[in-house]
Amino acid sequence: MKRFDKKGMMIYPNPLRDQKVLQKEEILVIKECYCPNGHSLISSRVMFNEFEGLVFKVKRSDKEGLVALTPVLGNKSRITIDVDLKDGEIWKIFCPECDIALPYYTKCECGADLTTFFTNNKADYGSILGLCNRVGCYHATIRHGDELLTKSMLEAL
Repeated sequence: MKRFDKKGMMIYPNPLRDQKVLQKEEILVIKECYCPNGHSLISSRVMFNEFEGLVFKVKRSDKEGLVALTPVLGNKSRITIDVDLKDGEIWKIFCPECDIALPYYTKCECGADLTTFFTNNKADYGSILGLCNRVGCYHATIRHGDELLTKSMLEAL
């Protein structure tokens, strides 16, 4: 297996291959995601199949690094850079470009916080993706206008 592509970028094994999520007739994919200052958190630097990843910075005490999540809702694939994440840990989430902390939307059912990822560049709380900041908790909420999608609704797709 090749380790680098023709541009010199490292090739990672594709964690989405053969997963049931991609075999569904309909999937939800986050195509736009922003920090409160309007910087895009979707990056072509990390690809999950043909989808660009959601990239953000995490910090905890004296440690920090980058995390890339698949934009396919219902899939739990992630890549970490310069940081080791252990289940149960709570990390603060920041924009990798301007280093602003992403605000909290509400408390998660696990006791941690749902961090706000805006799905438009206007920092509008009417269009958000809420992700838990506890490692291993996959609770997610999507608010789009008057619609609120919860984890159970996403699993039903």
